[in-house]
Amino acid sequence: LVCVPSPLVATSVPPVAAVLRPAAALSLPPDPLVPLPALTTTAPPRPPVAAPEPIKMDPLFPAFAVPELNASSPLEPDAPPFALPTRTAPLLVCVPSPLVATSVPPVAAVLRPAAALSLPPDPLVPL
Repeated sequence: LVCVPSPLVATSVPPVAAVLRPAAALSLPPDPLVPLPALTTTAPPRPPVAAPEPIKMDPLFPAFAVPELNASSPLEPDAPPFALPTRTAPLLVCVPSPLVATSVPPVAAVLRPAAALSLPPDPLVPL
């Protein structure tokens, strides 16, 4: 290990450039050459009546407070287009179920070709 000395402690204050500020200048704008116009406020004219009449419209209520009871029955359905009713029973035909397959389906055995190991041809020009 090599001992490296620490830098010395600085006890002096760094120099500060003292820049003098200019004296405070307080100047007012010059007096106007022409007098300014007088301030006038003009309010809108008052209405001829004290206050407008409020608009109030009540909703139109029905003549009776209780609604009418709707007790009408539904209409009868139309008569069928044929005079004689027909009743046909559904066709119940015995359909045989397929036979249960107990054998395994055949698998096509694909034979691989024999391993071919061939070397590239000898070069025509010797290396």
